[in-house]
Amino acid sequence: MNYLPLTTEKLTAAAERADKLGNDYGARVLRDMARNLKKWGSLTAGQNNYCLKLLHNNSEEKLKQGEGFYEKLFADATLLLEAEAVCRYYLRQEYRSYRRTAVAFLKHLELVRAGDREVSLPSVSDFLRLFENKYATKVRESV
Repeated sequence: MNYLPLTTEKLTAAAERADKLGNDYGARVLRDMARNLKKWGSLTAGQNNYCLKLLHNNSEEKLKQGEGFYEKLFADATLLLEAEAVCRYYLRQEYRSYRRTAVAFLKHLELVRAGDREVSLPSVSDFLRLFENKYATKVRESV
């Protein structure tokens, strides 16, 4: 997908997709950038590059990937074991953002196994960032 030139419409649409993915920070930044673009007529090179990254991370493809992600994960015993192993790995690490996501996922898993279905999961975008990085891939291969 070609993101150039950036328009307020593209940024606003990406912000809406970010909301659906649970990526609150990305949605907020995209809305701010859309306002800046409307107000100033252009963005700085750094803002432009960051917007391109956010557009990629909140694309239609990512939205499709996120739809039903947790249902697929909980239906696949192998993936669920990998997810649990990756989360336990990140509990022992110093990465705070990954650690928060890992704690939330493991808490959900613990309570679901105990019969409580009212526990919320971390956003799909946060979980995928934890689950699909190069370190997680190594942990998943070792499971």
